[in-house]
Amino acid sequence: MKKFIITSFSFLVAITLCAAMPDGRVALDKLPKATHAFIHEYMSSSPVKYAEEMGEHHPYYVVYFENGDKAMFDKSSGKCTGLVMAQGAVPEQLIPKKVGDYVKAHYSSAWIVSMKHRGDKLYASLNDGTKLCFDKDGNPVKRECDTKCCDKSKSKHGDKM
Repeated sequence: MKKFIITSFSFLVAITLCAAMPDGRVALDKLPKATHAFIHEYMSSSPVKYAEEMGEHHPYYVVYFENGDKAMFDKSSGKCTGLVMAQGAVPEQLIPKKVGDYVKAHYSSAWIVSMKHRGDKLYASLNDGTKLCFDKDGNPVKRECDTKCCDKSKSKHGDKM
């Protein structure tokens, strides 16, 4: 009887904890191996706060870090599709060479704080508020940036992305 009560209580606690988790949150061990490898290699300076699944038609994960950084990953491949840095710049080794060279040549006092891949375009936001668009080869696109893609949007839980 004592075992039954303890088991029942443990089961109720587990159900309560699962019910208390906000919709979309994902256990870190459920993220793809490629996501873990990317985090370990490029984002290991800050612990992961939590991860959530987003997007109905094109599902992806958003991983939130304790320092405020955010990284987006394709759900199926685990490949990084975007970064938003709370402080500091996107790691230089993640910026395509032509994009980095363009920013240095035309915005010498600025740095990239947000970078997102959407289709065959790369969108970058600089610390001075400038929004830039590049084609798949890293060439600047001579049109106004699609600000919907570059702007920091809100997640389901109200965190800015």
